[in-house]
Amino acid sequence: MAVPEVVAQRLTRMALAGPRPSKRDQREAVLMGAEKIWAWYESWLATSTALMSANQRVMTTMLTAPFSLGGAHKARSERTQSGPFAILSAAMAPYHRRAVANARRLRRRRK
Repeated sequence: MAVPEVVAQRLTRMALAGPRPSKRDQREAVLMGAEKIWAWYESWLATSTALMSANQRVMTTMLTAPFSLGGAHKARSERTQSGPFAILSAAMAPYHRRAVANARRLRRRRK
């Protein structure tokens, strides 16, 4: 819910600024571009880390499967299947964190 709020606030500020934005509006535009780049880097790193962790879980499950008995293998297999959701969650976390922080910051400015 934070993303639509941030987009609406920023578009409103841009529309109100017109062709000559103030220094504050210019700083906000630069910040907006920079934070998108940093969020991408953070997302890439988190995705890589989650992917390596998921790969390790898959390999551990595959290597220990012949030696485990029924229930233990099933539990490991279920943890392995949750890997794609963990990777997606890790990828989206930096964007979510920044969107929520921006919504709070922009909300404070309005008051």
